[in-house]
Amino acid sequence: MNKKWILLLILFILGFFIRVIPLQQAHWWDETVYLQMSEVVFSDLNNYDEFYLRPPLLPLVLAASYLFWHNVFMAGIVVALFGSLGIIFIYLIGEGLFNKRVALISAIFFTFLPYFVQSSHWIMSDIPL
Repeated sequence: MNKKWILLLILFILGFFIRVIPLQQAHWWDETVYLQMSEVVFSDLNNYDEFYLRPPLLPLVLAASYLFWHNVFMAGIVVALFGSLGIIFIYLIGEGLFNKRVALISAIFFTFLPYFVQSSHWIMSDIPL
């Protein structure tokens, strides 16, 4: 395995752990709406939804993740995984547009920037976008 991919794997794992820990059990209104919409998709029982207002991709992905583990923590893990995948995509975009050095610097920035780390803790559509 190439040094570049080993370093990228280390950044991915480190980025995942700083995004997933601590897992939240209590959520704000917007996060709860996404969780409820994923429950509607998963169980087909509807007591409230905002499908007319919110993008449906995140609830669909969360509902699919409930096939593995039907728990509120799974949603936090999925959003953290999306945030961590951003590290790899930022690297690949930087390498394609510029060079490996710029790609590595941008991947390191994306791994540790406080906004992206904090937003990865929220179950919102910001990080998957």
